[in-house]
Amino acid sequence: MLAAKKDLGEFVADFLLIVTGPTFKRWERKPAMSTRQKRSVRGRPMTPEAIERLIVRMATENRLNRWSKTRIHGELRKLGLGKQVSRTTVGNIMRAHGFDPEPNRGHGTWHEFIRSHVDTMWACDFFTKQVWSPQGMQDHYVLFFKHIGTRRVYISGATPHPNKAWVAQQARNFCMHLQDLGMPTTHLIRDHDTKFLGGFDVVLTGEDIEVVQSAIGVPEMNGYAESFVKTIKTECLDRFTAFSYDHLMYLLREFVDGHYNVSRPHRGLGNRPIGLPEPAERGAEFSQEDIVCDQHCGGILKSYRWKQAA
Repeated sequence: MLAAKKDLGEFVADFLLIVTGPTFKRWERKPAMSTRQKRSVRGRPMTPEAIERLIVRMATENRLNRWSKTRIHGELRKLGLGKQVSRTTVGNIMRAHGFDPEPNRGHGTWHEFIRSHVDTMWACDFFTKQVWSPQGMQDHYVLFFKHIGTRRVYISGATPHPNKAWVAQQARNFCMHLQDLGMPTTHLIRDHDTKFLGGFDVVLTGEDIEVVQSAIGVPEMNGYAESFVKTIKTECLDRFTAFSYDHLMYLLREFVDGHYNVSRPHRGLGNRPIGLPEPAERGAEFSQEDIVCDQHCGGILKSYRWKQAA
């Protein structure tokens, strides 16, 4: 009634039974807010432009990793900006710029791509091992290829000078190795190492093998190759000093051809060696003489098997 500027007249006394006198006088002095004014002060304030641009930047730069609104909001909180914007607002901003705030990580992802080509895909990479030479310790670059499905590894070669001609020749050797194995191959994963520049990709594409480069700064995309580097170094190479190129190649062959590809159990294969079926369950009654220990690299590498019946 006060907002409508109506005179209460004789009803003032009745009105004062509802509110106190001071409150009534304060209402008279303070004009009532309109509905539009009330709405204008409600709700969360607009997101600062700098934060919105940062959200779009994070979503763009991590499109491959399919960052969700929760992941981006976590980054904002880490930067001390979490109170400036809510997780829901982050999702609304992502949606407005064409990003899925809740991406389905099981569809169209890198792992899905690998699973769809697991039987015809290889990965390759370099690792280094220092070797004694007449000039002193010298880094040798070892190029290897690993089959994703079977975990089988092929050591192509090692050299202190991996120039374009050498790398291209290793690609030819790899293709010939595939022919010997009779394994159809459609894809090869490699990183952006500049040593691959030159004829490496040309040789492979000539054999109808698509070269897939992992993203820069995302070693997990070539994780199968990375895991082998860690394995061969921790289980073998870090335990030896290579006194020559021939000594290095001996160590590589012993580990790969005598152990890794033959008798070493692989977690990704259900702790089975490459190419072997699931073993039959045996009873707990046996003699220690029934178990044979095979050794390689002077006993550094060991594996165990049942003694074959005479």
